[in-house]
Amino acid sequence: MAYLTENQSYTWSLGDVYEIGDTDEVEGAGTGASFGGIGISNEPHQVLLNKAQFLRKNQVIDEANIAALQTFVAQFLSLLAATGYIQIPVNDVNLGAQVAIIQWGSAMFASPGAEGAYGPYSFPIAFPNACLAIFCTTITPETTGKNNIGDNIVMVSTSQLPTKTQFYVWNNCPSSASANAAAGFFWIAIGY
Repeated sequence: MAYLTENQSYTWSLGDVYEIGDTDEVEGAGTGASFGGIGISNEPHQVLLNKAQFLRKNQVIDEANIAALQTFVAQFLSLLAATGYIQIPVNDVNLGAQVAIIQWGSAMFASPGAEGAYGPYSFPIAFPNACLAIFCTTITPETTGKNNIGDNIVMVSTSQLPTKTQFYVWNNCPSSASANAAAGFFWIAIGY
């Protein structure tokens, strides 16, 4: 006795499992038999086997996609944290399949800082290849009656660009005694 094997290139087709009618002859597998040698009596079983294989193949793909979505949801929920990261699979035109990483956090100065470089500040995880961009938003105290609130800006220092693991910032406030000296900053970094 021989076993039927799946047709790995089978594509789904409606109505390809048929009923053997009472006028059909019984025909088993053999040289010269119909349906490529498996015979009319085996053809419906072959199609059902192909359909089962097709469904199983797609089930495995679906399970992998569901697992990826569950990982994404878990990472997305971490957005509720003050510091965190998310990894997103992407297809880069030049680099092919990559994982984009978005990281974020905040830093508070121990006391309002004067002009100068501050850091290093570490990313929650290292970028495998490079940090492509980092953006900072200054946390500036509100002082009543001051017209220059918001003049102090925290930015990336050109002399100390971000690495895969850390970054520095430049605080442009001329004096830590200034009423609008930055108290800290929020940051977001993008890389891969």
